[in-house]
Amino acid sequence: MALSIESTGLYTSERHAEAKEEGKLTAGEAAKLLSKKLKQKISAKELVEAHTVIYGREPEWHHSGFYKAAGMRKKTMGRTFFFEVDELDVLAGQWGLLETKREHRKAVEEHAKLEKLNFLKSIVGGYKAEAAAKGYKEGWVYYKLKEYCDDYQLLKEALK
Repeated sequence: MALSIESTGLYTSERHAEAKEEGKLTAGEAAKLLSKKLKQKISAKELVEAHTVIYGREPEWHHSGFYKAAGMRKKTMGRTFFFEVDELDVLAGQWGLLETKREHRKAVEEHAKLEKLNFLKSIVGGYKAEAAAKGYKEGWVYYKLKEYCDDYQLLKEALK
């Protein structure tokens, strides 16, 4: 990752500097404009979350420089989210539907989790029988299920 210290005087990525030069708005700047447009206070964090809910992905972001995180000895890179003015018009138009989309997305995620749990429960019996036949402990079954799912809580529930 190349740093743009020459062009900005800050330790930001070159793409961060290019985004600023292209006239893209940072999340804070975009939140101020959207707050004025909607006549309600919107934080940069809320704006990023709204973009994620509406579009299904995070907004464009670039490394924004080094900072010292709480509880860490080393410095780490931050992220700056960027928005185009056109995106703000779409976000403003869909702001009222945000809660409905958030609920729908949550329902879809819960349904997917339930389907995965049912699938895991359907194969647990076969793995337990194989483990018993080979003299393996239950940890082997957990290890085999990890091939299908990384969620520890979900695996734990499937093994009950």
